[in-house]
Amino acid sequence: MNDTNDLAPAPWPPARQPVTPARALRAVWRGVRLLTVFAQGRLALTRFPELTPAQRDAVLMNWSRDVLRALGVQLDVAGEPAPGPVLVVANHLSWLDIMAINARTPARFVAKSEIRSWPLVGTLCALSGTLFISREKRSDARRMVSDLTQRLQQGEVMGFFPEGTTGEGNTVLRFYGNLFQSALQSGAPIQPLALRYANASGGYCPDTYFGGDVSFAQSVWRVLCAPHVTCQLRFLPALDTTPASPDTSAPDRNQLARDAHAQISATLATLDAARSTAPLAS
Repeated sequence: MNDTNDLAPAPWPPARQPVTPARALRAVWRGVRLLTVFAQGRLALTRFPELTPAQRDAVLMNWSRDVLRALGVQLDVAGEPAPGPVLVVANHLSWLDIMAINARTPARFVAKSEIRSWPLVGTLCALSGTLFISREKRSDARRMVSDLTQRLQQGEVMGFFPEGTTGEGNTVLRFYGNLFQSALQSGAPIQPLALRYANASGGYCPDTYFGGDVSFAQSVWRVLCAPHVTCQLRFLPALDTTPASPDTSAPDRNQLARDAHAQISATLATLDAARSTAPLAS
């Protein structure tokens, strides 16, 4: 008879590898590079008001790629980002998510108001056009829908994380439908985006976990110490938000949330099964 312990589920998130002196030394070097990139980004983003939209996108994309490079994070991208106006919706795993997405397609994101106070990151998010929302105020969702609708009507690429918090990587949390209303009001399509962090073997990378009692500083240090991180981005077919014909009604925002959730969940399940380790050119 098998031991009952063999039937117990494996702990999640998986255990991280110990930080050896060599890994700690590499983390310090990466940290110095990261601070340099942040300083350069702070200087570049102060010029945002003077730049054209295309120039702003180029600055944001290049800076995001520099951040990932400094951290040692590789990109594995499949699928094509839809051109603006479009509302990008993705599962949420880490503070790295926005920079990973911007490294492929520059977008302006909705983020929780607490991020504004984070060292360096908060200032850079504010300068790049991030929309901050207070999750404690239900009325703030109505304001955010209005702001997103206006930005989408202006042709921008906007994004948010419908889970409202970071997940643990083994499942996709429920998608809240409130902010999907902005796509309905503007007529912009919704592009689901599946996001996953992999280690060298293609399995889930626990060093990127950012939840529970893990602080922002602890999470940054863990990423700096990580021996290998590949961010897998999968841009999925866009969801139409306009009526199929004059005789039909527009999709329901909660149904759109469920459809996006289903696409992302299925894609992540495929990635987990394949455990692909070959990064594509970013």
